[in-house]
Amino acid sequence: MVMSAQGEEVRSLNMMEQLRSATHALHEQLDGRMSSHIFVDSFGCEEYRRLLEKFYGFYQPLEQQFDAVARNEAWNEVGLDMSERKRTAQLEADLLSLGATEEEIKRLPLYQGFERILSTVPQMLGALYVAEGSTLGGQFIAHRLEKTLGINSQNGSAFFRSYGPHAVKSMWRLFCERVNSYAEHHPEARGEILDTANAMFREFEHWILA
Repeated sequence: MVMSAQGEEVRSLNMMEQLRSATHALHEQLDGRMSSHIFVDSFGCEEYRRLLEKFYGFYQPLEQQFDAVARNEAWNEVGLDMSERKRTAQLEADLLSLGATEEEIKRLPLYQGFERILSTVPQMLGALYVAEGSTLGGQFIAHRLEKTLGINSQNGSAFFRSYGPHAVKSMWRLFCERVNSYAEHHPEARGEILDTANAMFREFEHWILA
């Protein structure tokens, strides 16, 4: 009876609530490591540029894989326009502002393996939970960069500013609505969404902070 009650409780949560619960430990771990890396006095422009290079190496192939999945007709049901959510160009602009050349950016190491963990609509939603969620925390990072290094959206923090302070919350709310709606219509996809979100947190932490 206890297991049954717990199962009913889990099923009563919407998809976003399940995602927050299932990824909490990994999310907290990542936030802690990122904070200890960025929010320290020794974090300067050179360290920031190296961090952005790692972000570029992750996001460039990630967004290419997003494009591949979004070309699938099944993605139309989700109702999210991925062209509005791309951020690789912002990373390129930030790196150029920090002194990188286009050739240096082209030679940056890229994450390999998204084809392995990201090929279906549920997997894309799980991955997007991590990518879109980062736009919320990015506002705090952008504020820190401007306060300590004088870097703003015009000279190096466009990526962390993402959609801008007024649009971030509305973009996040729309994403949440679409995820909950999809999972409600496809309850069999919930496990795949959760597994991919957890995998993304692990892969992202390993790539960025290893």
